Amino acid sequence: MASELGVGTTFWFDLALAQSDKDELLTKAINNSDSFSSSEIK
Repeated sequence: MASELGVGTTFWFDLALAQSDKDELLTKAINNSDSFSSSEIK
């Protein structure tokens, strides 16, 4: 945590996350992008 009077406070933390391979990340990005685009069209 870092705090400065009149400026504000910054909090940070570390998360232990499982590592993903590039193909998995690309597939998830494409799937999320497709579902987002289709949900915008009405």
